[in-house]
Amino acid sequence: MMNGMAQTNKDWMIQVDGKCRLFLKRKKYDVVEYEPYEYTQDNITYVSNLIRDNLSNRFLTIPPSHRRGHNPFFGLCVPATFTLFYLMDTDLLEPMRGQDYDDEWHWWLRDINTEQRYDLTAEQFPNQDELEKIYNSGKPSRFYGRPNGMPQKRFLDLLQCVQPHSGRWTTDNPSYTPAITLPM
Repeated sequence: MMNGMAQTNKDWMIQVDGKCRLFLKRKKYDVVEYEPYEYTQDNITYVSNLIRDNLSNRFLTIPPSHRRGHNPFFGLCVPATFTLFYLMDTDLLEPMRGQDYDDEWHWWLRDINTEQRYDLTAEQFPNQDELEKIYNSGKPSRFYGRPNGMPQKRFLDLLQCVQPHSGRWTTDNPSYTPAITLPM
C-alpha cells in the first residue's frame, strides 16, 4: 500500500506484482488494476493530456444544465484531479481544494515539496485573477469520495479510459488475481 499526505485516498490501493489496484467496496470489491506512472514532469504532462482528452459529461455529478455547464471543464476537476493522483507513483502530490466565485469547490494537485500546481481544468475560470483567488483559498484536502476516502466509481471509469489496457473485475477480496484480467 502506498503511504503519504493523502493517506485516506491511497488506503484504497494496493500494489501487486508492480501494478496498482484501486478498489471500492460495494457488495463486492470493484477493482481496477493498472500501471502507475513514474512521477516526472514529462509523465505529468503526458497523463494530464490523456485525462483531459477523456473528460466528458459522463463523469459529472453536477447537472450539465448548471448555469456554468456550458464550460467543457466545469464540474470535472474532481475526477481529473483524483485520476491523476492515483496514476502517479508518488507520495509527493496532495489534493487541494479552494472555493470559486460561486462558492463551489475547485480541486487540483500540489507537489508538497515544490508547491507546483497541477490543475487539469483551470481553463474553466474566466481569468487568472479568479484562479489565483481560488488557489489562495486552497487547503490540502486529504480525500474526496465515499466514507474514509474510498474512490468514486467515476474515478475508476476515467482511469480505465486513460489506460484502456487496465484490468477490471469484481471480487470478495481485492488481493485476488483472476487468471485473465480483461478490460470491462
